Amino acid sequence: MRMSVRSILGFCLVLILAGVGMFFLASELRGDKASSLSELNDCFSNTSTASQNAGPNDECLQERIASLLNSFSTADLMNYAVASTTPYSVTSYCHNTAHIIGEETFIKWDNVEAALDQCTRACSLGCTHGVIAGAVAKELGATYLSEDIIHADPIKIQALGATYCFPDSPLCHAVGHILYIGSQNIQTSLNGCEKISEGRTTESCYEGVFMEAAGGTEVFVKSTTTPERTDNDYAYPCNSVATKYQHACFQYLTNFQRQLFTKNNVPVAAQFDIIRNVCESFSGKKSRSDCFVGIGYIFLRTRDNRDSISPRSPTLCETLPGIDQDSCVVGLTLKTILSGYASGFNYCNGRSDENRLRLCYNVVFQTMKANSFTDEKVRTLCETSNDADRCKKQFEMYLPVAKSLPQYFSDGLF
Repeated sequence: MRMSVRSILGFCLVLILAGVGMFFLASELRGDKASSLSELNDCFSNTSTASQNAGPNDECLQERIASLLNSFSTADLMNYAVASTTPYSVTSYCHNTAHIIGEETFIKWDNVEAALDQCTRACSLGCTHGVIAGAVAKELGATYLSEDIIHADPIKIQALGATYCFPDSPLCHAVGHILYIGSQNIQTSLNGCEKISEGRTTESCYEGVFMEAAGGTEVFVKSTTTPERTDNDYAYPCNSVATKYQHACFQYLTNFQRQLFTKNNVPVAAQFDIIRNVCESFSGKKSRSDCFVGIGYIFLRTRDNRDSISPRSPTLCETLPGIDQDSCVVGLTLKTILSGYASGFNYCNGRSDENRLRLCYNVVFQTMKANSFTDEKVRTLCETSNDADRCKKQFEMYLPVAKSLPQYFSDGLF
């Protein structure tokens, strides 16, 4: 049956109007979504800088997040916590927020694996930490993480660790936090890691211990006791543990140092020189390198993409000489990929030195392979890079040398 010109035009008009209607409906829904997620802002002090920010109201966050999870996904909340349009008072505490998102996600799903599937890697794996914290509270008692940290049952903790450490590094990292919460002693906690894990997961557990011991905004519990040290010992605790623990310790040394910076009123502009001098004070080649890996991993990564404080700029890595700069690049790369492999690819593409570009890519690819990515999956993810062809070329160069490379995550450069 033939349609008249008028009928065809009328049909097209209906389609156009329907499309316009759907556009405005989608726009309205997006607006409602953004407006609803912005309810989280009310739980933070209304300030624009980290120095003024008094921090979040955790009770408020728990209530808002639990409510928002009825309408939004965990990923929606995580994305809001790091979005460039989100207020700085929120993004500067993204690990704390992500931790609570993880706890509430676990409560909603009541299953560790299901809850972890909802988490993103943003905010230093804060959501993962929160899920595990929720599981611990359920397993060991609701008051455990907030009150009964001194009287924890080591047998229960080790049983929990044996369950979560072997399958997955991030989970074992969370167990490291828990071991320190229970013992409030670094060496005791490190010994516990060795009893319940092996290989890559042991390093993750070590890192959890040091991350919790350092205190600050990235701890599991606010009552964590930070080890005592002298007012000017900026190398502690990494200068007091065995060499095998130093790589993990250096990842979080800056978190320990920040407390001394605050206590001693050290201006931001002077902090980088102090940290660099600490690394240069280690005579061992590996210890020095691992220390500079830590500088890249923590000190030089910006907490917020609007943070314009130049002494914290990642470009400071490029002011370091030789192996010190190589080590710093490894640390920055390891930290960057926590926000997604595309972020890692793009950071690598920004390296002007071809050898450091290749080093950066090797770190990314090795991490992906350690997380069971197939070759085809890696090539597919290269499409998310801002230079997909370069990414794929670097991967083909990586494959023949992969087995000869150091384990960057657990060993650094050496």
